[in-house]
Amino acid sequence: MRKLIPIICFVCFSILTTKAQIHQWTAIPLNTNVDFNEIELVQDSILVLPGNDGKLAVRSGNGVWNLLQAPNNKPFVAAENIKYQNLGPLTKISTDDCDIYTLNRAANGLVLAIDSLPAYPTTGRKLLKIVDLNISNVNETRYGIICDSGRIMAYKFPFASPRFDINLSTKKSVQDLYPFNSWNILAVGDSGKIWRTVGLNDPFQLINHNLSTTKLNKIIGRKDNKLWIAGDSGLVLFSGNSGSTWSKLNTPTSLNLYSGWKTDSTLWVCGQSGLIMFS
Repeated sequence: MRKLIPIICFVCFSILTTKAQIHQWTAIPLNTNVDFNEIELVQDSILVLPGNDGKLAVRSGNGVWNLLQAPNNKPFVAAENIKYQNLGPLTKISTDDCDIYTLNRAANGLVLAIDSLPAYPTTGRKLLKIVDLNISNVNETRYGIICDSGRIMAYKFPFASPRFDINLSTKKSVQDLYPFNSWNILAVGDSGKIWRTVGLNDPFQLINHNLSTTKLNKIIGRKDNKLWIAGDSGLVLFSGNSGSTWSKLNTPTSLNLYSGWKTDSTLWVCGQSGLIMFS
């Protein structure tokens, strides 16, 4: 485990375009220029941020940050809490070529342990995201692996091979999926594209917003009607009606935002060159 790194915060102010809200953004400067590709909340208010050289930034419940290093230095691209029927939630962290780690507790803190997901059956494809598809919380684990070219491999516990392999009807690269109730699944991708469907096998309908043609990377929400999208060049979009309409929010950065997380009162985003900030 790396030496604890003190937090030195600086504050930027940003006026949101939605309802004239004023957001105070606080940046967390860590001693790294790693691109943080994902952010995930695990038990006890612990935030984990996988980076592109095998580094993992971990914020403990008391607000102290650590940097962990995976042994092979491969780029981390995905993190997801998967709800297993017999084991409960486990945090899976993946490299782009499907090496999987689980974040475990140990006597000296959190450690990365090599693990596995069912292997992606086609060589030469890159993993983008792991998505928990267990919308209704039934006693079966369902999760998807999003790959390039708008393709998702979906699995159902305890089967080791895909139950369905879907070419999404977007016909374009999908950067993230967000299933937030039994009737709506959102997808985002390149060129500012936002789609919505009622099921992965059903057609995705394009949501027109005319706000940006920037690549959209992550859908952020808490399973209610409020949603955010993090994108390239500091872009953040907001919807208060389950994704039907969107507005653009101002942020104090032009760096690419690759992921984010929403707690009860705080919106976190992370991205390029070690960027981590919250509002």
